[in-house]
Amino acid sequence: MGSNGKRNYRTRYFLRAKSSKLHKKINLLQVDRGIGALLVVLFHLNQMSIERLNKVSLFNLFEAGWSGVDYFFVLSGFIMVYVHRTAIGKPDQFKSFLIKRTLTIYPINWIITLAVLVFFLVIPGFANNKDLSISHIFVSLLLLPQNDKPILDFGWTLIYELFFYVLFSLAIWFKPKYFVPLLSTWLFVTILHYLKVVDFGGRLFC
Repeated sequence: MGSNGKRNYRTRYFLRAKSSKLHKKINLLQVDRGIGALLVVLFHLNQMSIERLNKVSLFNLFEAGWSGVDYFFVLSGFIMVYVHRTAIGKPDQFKSFLIKRTLTIYPINWIITLAVLVFFLVIPGFANNKDLSISHIFVSLLLLPQNDKPILDFGWTLIYELFFYVLFSLAIWFKPKYFVPLLSTWLFVTILHYLKVVDFGGRLFC
């Protein structure tokens, strides 16, 4: 093997090793995201136990589990940008991106929401005066913005996740020179709303 061949072999070996290392790091972040989601679930279980059974569960160890929401969203945002960064500004990838993302959310949301709905109908006492109207079931299944809790209490996190997918899909559809000003404007208005400089009235439940 000549000197050029050796250099090419070392280059390929280095790139494979680097790719494998990055892949392992991303897998670790996926595990971290799962831990964040689990903390949120345990927090909600504790809250349900307090509200409906009047007692804490698991010795109230996961009272601060709500913080897993922020942790989960930050990691999700990073992974989304890292994995799909090459699709930004390429409208031909817009459709496939949205289809793949919605398929990760909607089917499982439909299955669990309908299962919970059947449970509430069989044992109405556990519904806790929840709105079970057709319109509310509809918006809960579609994960549309709403001012009340979805049928699935922690489904509100999926609403935000879906909103982020839609926002990121716009970055894929538009060229950066168009999307960056739009995103900057949206962030600016969001900050004004957070600081109560502007008020949009009703808000998404959170």
